Amino acid sequence: MFNPRLANAFEPDDYPIVATTFFVAGLCGMAMNLFVIYNLHKRQVFQCAFGRVCMSHSIAALGNNATFALYVAPLTFLNAELNMTYWGKRSGVLIVLFWNAGILSHLLMATNRFVCMYLPLKYSFIFSDRCTRNLVLSAWLLSAIVALLQFIPTCECFVWIDNFNYEWYPNMCGLILGLYADFGVSVSVICLVAVLDFLTYVKIKRYRRNEQRHSVRTPNNNNNSAAQGLAAALEIIMYFYVSPMFDNKWLRFSFSACLFLGVNVIDAIIVTSFNKDIRHQIYVPKKVAPQTSTPITTVSGLPEIVTPVLQRF
Repeated sequence: MFNPRLANAFEPDDYPIVATTFFVAGLCGMAMNLFVIYNLHKRQVFQCAFGRVCMSHSIAALGNNATFALYVAPLTFLNAELNMTYWGKRSGVLIVLFWNAGILSHLLMATNRFVCMYLPLKYSFIFSDRCTRNLVLSAWLLSAIVALLQFIPTCECFVWIDNFNYEWYPNMCGLILGLYADFGVSVSVICLVAVLDFLTYVKIKRYRRNEQRHSVRTPNNNNNSAAQGLAAALEIIMYFYVSPMFDNKWLRFSFSACLFLGVNVIDAIIVTSFNKDIRHQIYVPKKVAPQTSTPITTVSGLPEIVTPVLQRF
């Protein structure tokens, strides 16, 4: 979605600060997401459909950060006008690819939880190894198709150096790709994720009340997907609606480009914070003496597949 040129645009003296911000924030995001990807690959608990979808989401976040740190920042350091050249505009191809792949992977994560709770007997079929690979591949293929359309000269998405946001040309192709394929799809996916997460949360609450009625101890629960969805929703609201309200160029920059970078860092922090298998690689809490406890039993008739997924929540 494109915006008109705004007053108080960036000047050449501001470019080094912008480039440094992109480089430092991008490197921090790369480091965080590489840490998550490494642990998703190494930890046995993530060798499942849910782990593979998380891997896809983290790779997309890594790609967004890498594009800013290793592509946009160096060009801006050398000469910001390079972002407006043919090769400079190719960064928009990468941003559209990784952003769309990221939100579609997020949708797969929410769908994975939903199917587990509402269709547990069909979970192993819907999210078998083969189906999971095909779903992830389809998400990336669809994202690549939208991204590759930008090789059409009138359909390019590029860094507009007046505000250092990614913009589309104000023509029919820009309207279709920017308003519908980018903004429209992003909002629709985030809303669908919110609905799926809410329904999954309701099901989990009912499941836990049923467990308490049978005096059954349940695994810990957190809101990993909900937190990521909230972060993405806030980023869209701030980027498209809040940032244009500011006359100050640095406030606009903070609520648009910086926040776009930041949400990919936040994603990595959320995954690390809400998954003890990854979190304990940074901090291991003090061990307490083991206590004797009675074996955990499951509620009668509840498929066993529900328990491991709840443990990942």
